[in-house]
Amino acid sequence: DLHWGAQDLVALAAAGVARWRTPEAAPPASLAFSLGLSAASEVPEAERATQGGASAVMVYWAIELEAGPLADSPWSLALRLHHRSSAYGLFNDKGGSNAWLIGLRRRF
Repeated sequence: DLHWGAQDLVALAAAGVARWRTPEAAPPASLAFSLGLSAASEVPEAERATQGGASAVMVYWAIELEAGPLADSPWSLALRLHHRSSAYGLFNDKGGSNAWLIGLRRRF
């Protein structure tokens, strides 16, 4: 991820993903959960400002809902909650952030 504007940093996340998809007869949709680590080039300003401290490396998890208009369409909409967490003191006593993302996805 590249962030710019209120904060300028680079963040990398490595996570395992479990995804459930609707059967082919149903309208196309999926629900996914990701869990792993997130490493930022610096502690994000949003986390420093709200938590009074944080760590550049934290636990990352996300939950995502994706829905497509038609089974044969390559387009879909995705809504994701992206969370960085100190994992109850594993990485730091404070810190963490939430971000809601909405996106338009095209399959190739």
